Amino acid sequence: MKAATPRQQTSGSPNDVPTMQTAPLSIEEVRALAQLACELELAELELCRPSGEQVRIRRAAPPPTAPLPASASLPAPMGTPAPAAPSQQSVPDLRHVTSPFVGTFYRSAGPTLPPFVEEGQQVRKGQTLCIIEAMKLMNELEAEYDCVIVQCLVQNGSPVEYGQKLFSVRPC
Repeated sequence: MKAATPRQQTSGSPNDVPTMQTAPLSIEEVRALAQLACELELAELELCRPSGEQVRIRRAAPPPTAPLPASASLPAPMGTPAPAAPSQQSVPDLRHVTSPFVGTFYRSAGPTLPPFVEEGQQVRKGQTLCIIEAMKLMNELEAEYDCVIVQCLVQNGSPVEYGQKLFSVRPC
């Protein structure tokens, strides 16, 4: 990584003592810091310069794993058939709404407001399903077709990755 080159700054008076200022970080330096954070497997790297310039690099959290249902962890007693585990094949025409980008998932427009959609609710094309916050921008995710919400797969306030499944839906 190339270090930032300091510059001398004076007001022009012969009695002034030169002060050192650092140049702003270049994109190459930021990329090098991100690469270093990745190589060292750091969750977060923060650089603060005496000039007040700050850079913080955070690694995205892995998507949360869903806990197994209690019935799936216990073996069935002998002589009784094991119940069929629910799967995509058991629900006809099940589809998924996925995250279009990395961000934070919100089910409602505010902490005290009701969720945009509930499980079992029928929604129309263009109706808001949730909000994904990315880079301090709130992006409403809308239904692409009429459907019924079968299951919400992400908890409110959780980080989401690009392509992560957010809702299981059944088209109407």
